[in-house]
Amino acid sequence: MPKLIRTASITLAIVVLLGLVVVRPAARVQADDGWCWDDPTLVLNGQTFHIDAGVPQAQRDGVTAVSITIMAPANVRAHLSGGTPDTLPTTVNLIRSPSRGGSTPAEVTITGVVTGRSGTQVGMRVWRQNASTGILAQTAGTTGHAMTLTVDAPAGPAGSGR
Repeated sequence: MPKLIRTASITLAIVVLLGLVVVRPAARVQADDGWCWDDPTLVLNGQTFHIDAGVPQAQRDGVTAVSITIMAPANVRAHLSGGTPDTLPTTVNLIRSPSRGGSTPAEVTITGVVTGRSGTQVGMRVWRQNASTGILAQTAGTTGHAMTLTVDAPAGPAGSGR
């Protein structure tokens, strides 16, 4: 009986070690396939929008700058919210454009440029943390090229001019 237990223990140890060798590379591949996102937040007429700019995790160290410019009409209450993103070297600028009249929703334009190693795949998306909205717009490109998204500002409270 002790020989059977010893054989079973050795077999179990071998299976566990092989399992670690097989599982470890798979975990590394998944991490390399993941994306690194920065998530500055923008508040439009009291509702929060998340702006993600990102690169594949394996390319993160090659990013030298992320620049996000938001153009919001003057008649939309807009401000940046939250802390400064720290995953990527990101700057965010909010610029006010002339007010838009009419009954159509005011459009907010978001332009992002990721600077870094030439040809690196990049992406940008705007989303809301709400089951009924989720991702509102998304795009992809390469470093050094502008990516532009447009979202409709939500209606403002009564008396806000929207």
